[in-house]
Parts: sequence; C-alpha cells; structure tokens
Amino acid sequence: MHKKRVARAVKRSERIGCIHVCELLATDAQFTKLLATHAQINDLNDVIQEKSQIVNYKLRPNKGNYLQFIHSWLGSLQTTTKNLNPSLQTLRDAVRSYFNDSKVQQRRRQRLANSIGLNAARNSQQEVKVIRLRRLTLPYPPPKHNILERDHLIPEKPELYDYTCGYCTDFHIINEDQLSYTLPMTESAIFVDEQTNKIITVVLRNFAKDGFRWIKPWATSLLRDTVQRRYKSQRNGQGDLVRFGVSDGPRHKRIFGWVRNLKQKYQRGNDRKEHDTALSSLFGFFYSLFRAQMPEEIVMAFENAIAKSNLPRLDFEGSGAFTLPLNPPLTFRAHPMAPPEGYIGINFAKNIHKDTHWNDCPYGCYWNISREQGQNQKVGIESGGNFFIADYGLRIANSENVCVSWQVSMWHGTSWYYDGLRHIGLAFLLTRSTERAWAKYDECLNKKKFVDGELMTDVDLSEDEVEDQTE
Repeated sequence: MHKKRVARAVKRSERIGCIHVCELLATDAQFTKLLATHAQINDLNDVIQEKSQIVNYKLRPNKGNYLQFIHSWLGSLQTTTKNLNPSLQTLRDAVRSYFNDSKVQQRRRQRLANSIGLNAARNSQQEVKVIRLRRLTLPYPPPKHNILERDHLIPEKPELYDYTCGYCTDFHIINEDQLSYTLPMTESAIFVDEQTNKIITVVLRNFAKDGFRWIKPWATSLLRDTVQRRYKSQRNGQGDLVRFGVSDGPRHKRIFGWVRNLKQKYQRGNDRKEHDTALSSLFGFFYSLFRAQMPEEIVMAFENAIAKSNLPRLDFEGSGAFTLPLNPPLTFRAHPMAPPEGYIGINFAKNIHKDTHWNDCPYGCYWNISREQGQNQKVGIESGGNFFIADYGLRIANSENVCVSWQVSMWHGTSWYYDGLRHIGLAFLLTRSTERAWAKYDECLNKKKFVDGELMTDVDLSEDEVEDQTE
C-alpha cells in the first residue's frame, strides 16, 4: 500500500513538473517562433532543457529528444481534462503541427531536390562529353585586351573612373581561325588538358533544371536590387560588378571583414537584413547545385580550403540554411553554405586577365541567371558577352542557366556586349589576397588581440602582389 502511495506521489510530481515546463514554453515567444518556422529540433531541445532547469525539473526523454518527450506527454492529455490551462492546449497543437509539417516539408524538399538537381549524383558528369585541348604556346585572344566579336563596331575608349582599379584601353577583334574551339550555347562539356589530363573548365547547361522557371524572376529581381544598393567594384570596364560576403579591403591596405559597400541610404533600411538573408540564400542554393553537379575534385578544392582555414561561409544568420521563395517558403538545412567571397554582375565584361587564387583552390564558378535582349529578339553567340579561356583558345558561348567553373589563374575574360544585351549572373571564388587577409585576421584572433567580428587587421602586400591582383 505504501509503495502505491509513493508511486502515485511520484507520478503526480512528474505531472506537475511537466506542466510547469510546458507553461513556460507556451509563454516563450522564442520557442513558439522556432516551432512556427520549423527550426532544427536541436534548437528546440535546448530551449526545453533550459526551461526544465528553471523549474528544477529533470526531464527523462528517450535519447535526449526533449521535444519528442513533450509531444508524447502533451498528446496523452485529454482535451476534456479539467482545469487544463488553455495555453497548454495551444502548445500541444503547435508541437503536433510542427511534427506533421516537418514530414510534409521533408517530402516537399525531397521532391524539389530531385527536380532541380540538388540530389544529382556526381557520376552524372559521365554523361557530359569530355573534350581534350592542347595548351597554346601564346594565349589567344591576347592578354590585356578587350575582346570584340564584331569588326565593324569599335567602341570608344572606356572612361577611367577609378585609379586604383585595372584599366584596359586596347581592343582586339576575334579571328575565328585562331580559336581552337567554340562550345555552342546548347552544349555542356568538360575540357581537360591534352597532356596533363587536368580539368581546364566545366560547362553545365540547364543548371537549375525544372526549378529555373521560378528561380529566374526571383533571382533577377534580387540581383538587380543588390547592384542598386551597393557601391561597385572594377569600375573601369563595361557593366557593373558588386562584391558580396567578405572583403580583403582596399588594394593599398588589406584588411579582412564583411564588405562595407552598402550605400548610406540603405544602411538603416527596414529590409536590409531580409535582403541580405535572401541573397545569402541564393548563393547557398547556387553552391548546393554546384556541389551536386560539379566534379568532385573541384568541389573538394573549396571544401578543403574552408575546412583547413576555418573560413566563415556566406551565412549572415549563422543558421546553416537557405530558403527558397516558394508558397509557402521552403528551407534547406542539410547543405553547406557558399564560400564567403561572392560577386554579382550585370552586363559585366573584363579584358583577358588572370586572377590569383587561394592555395590549392584554383577554381572560380559563375552562374548566368538572365541573358536577354529586346522583345522577341533571339539571343545568340553573336550577341557577345561570351567567355574565353585564352590559354587554350577556347570560346564558351554564354547562355541562361549555365554554370561554368574554371581555373582562374589562366588567362580569361568576357567579350563585349552588343544590341542591348542584358546579362545578369553571380559568381564565387577564393582569391589569394582574401587568403592572406584571413590568415592575418585569424592569427590576431587566436592571440586575442580583438574579438571575432571586428574588422581591423592590416595586411601589407608588396607592390608586385598589388599589381598581380589587378591584372
């Protein structure tokens, strides 16, 4: 009889403890928001554990899943239970909805991932033709020239806007006979060096597959808005280029930190955080497609560089998630976010040049979102804005929804635009100057000279290195 009374007392104590924990959860705005936004279960578990400690009640969940325990316990309560706090009923419905919606969200994510290439096996590269090219003795088109693809339209000399940026006034008209290969705008390919068998560049058409029809309008609007909000880089050439993510600072005084190129009137805007989060989501989506479809050696070059250096990713929220603007929005959490050095270009063209790169990560990658000209006007290779890798005499005809990854230390560039061509895209890479600035920053951080998040590390570059950055 005594044992039964003890058991009933323990059970009653358990019930009272659970009620106290649940009452705290029901009135916690952070917890209810996490439920409503389908946050990761670990984040919810942390809040539950915190509340249980407040009331000095030790939860006994299976395998540490506090939310599942609360879900089961609330589910055991009858709706007709007398004196049941209405807030507990609301909490029970919210937790139940979380688990039900999570299953629906998981199925939606799986279907979408399959349709847009996020789950594409890397073996799919076997379906892309491999083309072998011999490296030229002299690069063509010639280095440090703006490239023209029409001989009867010679542009005026570009205006010099920024004395700290590279400036090219020489033009070269393409001689088709001197090109080794032109890849048509309908074809994908992997180009490799004929002698070393190393990858030169990878061109993947139909990059976002079925999802491109709804990604394009969202991404186009977002990228146009970004270029309007921020000060531009590389201002002496054709078109606009904006940097997003981390910066290594001005050329004369290298520092590391998040870019500070937002125009003053947008710095205190109510939608600043929302805009930046959307842009990091677009880059996160881009990188997930890249990871799923590009050859492993290119993907791992970025992943190894980030892992070895502990470099931050392009993720202002620190959530490790990107959200796509569906109805309702769909969030992906199991995909690593993009490298932190990103660029947005509108009608951007640059002369044949080289870029320095992060040690053991020689690749850059761009994704064209929009390529249009005039109403009902067909866009072709003759419209310009095509991509050249001069070391191999290679011309890649640009197109919408194409992703190109290449070795940035090779001579490369983009040809002039014609007939009102409107070209919008984004890119990421890891430059040598970013690596050096990050290394200095990380060293000072480890020595506790300042706290993480501050922007104040000077990195002295020699004149040769500064010049090399602007080739």
